[in-house]
Parts: sequence; structure tokens; C-alpha cells
Amino acid sequence: MEFKLVELGSLNYGTKIRSSANERLFNELKASIRAKGIKFPLVAVKDGDKYMVIDGVRRLNACRDLGWNQREKLPVILVKADEGEAVETALIANTVRGNFSAVNMAEAVNLLVNKYKKSIAEMASSLGTSFFAPKLLLLKPVLACALSRGATLSGWSLICDWKIST
Repeated sequence: MEFKLVELGSLNYGTKIRSSANERLFNELKASIRAKGIKFPLVAVKDGDKYMVIDGVRRLNACRDLGWNQREKLPVILVKADEGEAVETALIANTVRGNFSAVNMAEAVNLLVNKYKKSIAEMASSLGTSFFAPKLLLLKPVLACALSRGATLSGWSLICDWKIST
């Protein structure tokens, strides 16, 4: 792990794990950055001559939205991670902050299980949760849609046909 100041123009986005964003919270983040600057470093991996942000994408977007100069330097913690580990790190960071919707979490867990071949046991361990919790996040599209409209998980696990290998 290494700390570095990196030019805004050298920072790119990693794999997107958040499909929806709360505009009010984003505006509050921009106001905070406008008033106080970036107080917490972004986390990134080296990607050629650029850097791929794996935690701090909303902060990066806020700086760009505020019209910051591409040469403005942002605090960045550089880590070594492959793409799957980067997505997992982003999922953990968002989960810890508690501002991650069930639908976004389901999409991220699905990506990790299906594209990066992470097991349910690995996901449970990474998320610091029970073995069953990540299975709930491997939601069918209909359930994900219901959750995005405010439904809760109670009772759904009884009617879903999981067919998930562990």
C-alpha cells in the first residue's frame, strides 16, 4: 500500500458496482468537498500510466462536477489488486459505509460470483456476514425490481428458487 497525490486527469473509473445514486447525498458530498476539500483518500490501482479508482468514485465525480482542474492533485491510496479483488474491495467499502442499496449489493455480488468466480463462502467471509446472507443477494430480476421499489426481503427467501451452488 502506498499513499500518493495523483492528478485528477490521471484517475479513471473501475468496474461500476453502483447502478443508482441518491442525488441529495451526492449534492451534500459536493457541498462538503467544496467547503473542506477531499478529507479521505480515494483507493486506486495502477492501470498503465493511469489509476483505476476502486473506492471513492463518488468523490471523484464530485470533484469533476465541481469543475476542478485536471491537474488538481487528489489523495490516493494505491493498492495491488486484480479486477475481481478491486470489485470486492469496492463492495466491502460501500457495505461498511452503509449507503449501499440492496439492489446495488445484489448486482455487485452477482458480478463477483458469476464473472470473477467468487464462492458464496468467500463473499460471506469478505462481507463479515453469515453464509446465507450473500445468497439472498443473488436475487432474481423480479425480486431486485421489487426491492428497488421499496419491498423488503422478509418472506421472499421462502418463495425463491435459489439453485445456487456453494
